[in-house]
Amino acid sequence: MIRLLLIMLVLSSYEPVFALDAPDPAVTYNILIYANQDYELNMTFKTDGVPENLTGRTYKMQAKKSGAASPFLNFSSFVTNAATGQTRYRLTRATTRNNSDSAGTYDIMETGADGRVKYRVKGTVRIIGTNTK
Repeated sequence: MIRLLLIMLVLSSYEPVFALDAPDPAVTYNILIYANQDYELNMTFKTDGVPENLTGRTYKMQAKKSGAASPFLNFSSFVTNAATGQTRYRLTRATTRNNSDSAGTYDIMETGADGRVKYRVKGTVRIIGTNTK
């Protein structure tokens, strides 16, 4: 009985090495973009409401159409303020114009300073056509 209690206490205090990592699977966020305009998405990564320090991490964001092998959107990805967990993802006006009335799924891949990869955000992306050019 004492051995079982000791095991239960040890297990209840166990905290995984990556306790501060984002939930798995990634957070879902769906995006709607108007064609023929520049697009910018700013994100702040937080754990328990506290901004994460992104020093040494890199990010990549791509979108694919259903069944496609290659991405139809490659977002420019930046860490804008590592200390406060801020990132930015961009598409140019030409890219949104050339992909008008397109849709697919995207994800944001994080590569840590140690080379470990994980997916932080995923969702659908849709670029809708515009009348005014």
